Amino acid sequence: MAKILIVEDEHDISELIKLSLLPANYEIHCVYHGLDAQKAIEEFKPDLLILDWMLPGKEGIEILKNLRENAENSETGVLMLSALDQVDHKVQGLERGADDYMAKPFSPKELLLRVKAILRRKEANNLDSPKAELAQIPCIEGASFDRNKMDFFIDKNPSYLTITEYKLLWYLFENSPKIITRDELLKEVWGYSEGVYSRTLDTHIRRVRQKLGSYAHLVQTVRGEGYQWPRSKSTTNANKL
Repeated sequence: MAKILIVEDEHDISELIKLSLLPANYEIHCVYHGLDAQKAIEEFKPDLLILDWMLPGKEGIEILKNLRENAENSETGVLMLSALDQVDHKVQGLERGADDYMAKPFSPKELLLRVKAILRRKEANNLDSPKAELAQIPCIEGASFDRNKMDFFIDKNPSYLTITEYKLLWYLFENSPKIITRDELLKEVWGYSEGVYSRTLDTHIRRVRQKLGSYAHLVQTVRGEGYQWPRSKSTTNANKL
């Protein structure tokens, strides 16, 4: 049973969220103040956080920032649910590490579908993780994937990728040297249907490149076609593992 933490200061909205998720039988815990969120995260250890932006005591965007700075929480899914629905707010939320962003007022049915999509991606990554002895997969000199920790290591240091960021990078690597279209990435990484336009991909690509630093070139843009992991001898050899 997946554990979901709702951080929402308006009790009626919090109850509506709980009712929306009721059909899935999740274990749900609610807090109503920004300063209570960190303690709840540490004690409840949620699989998914549904997070409002405008909270008393501490804003949701700061809670998200602190969450992602802690390596122990890199696998926690985050859905931001906020009345702030301008594009800049959505982009900022995604760039800080949210897996998805919904604006209020929201459709209970859509909320449940998005929650399920985030948890499904998390579960798929956990099931796909190989045994420890096969975890480290070198992809280029000085860098490797760790399939157990679901992270990308540079000079033995983790990049602290979120689940979605990791899956995005791994999908490009695993399918190298194929050029991956936007539609394919949105379908395979996010579970979106074909033809859906989303800025989620752009913000995740930008964030992954920032975390890779001097290895940002591993995520190459092929103008008019999509994205590609660069061709290299080390990539070819690694794909045989």
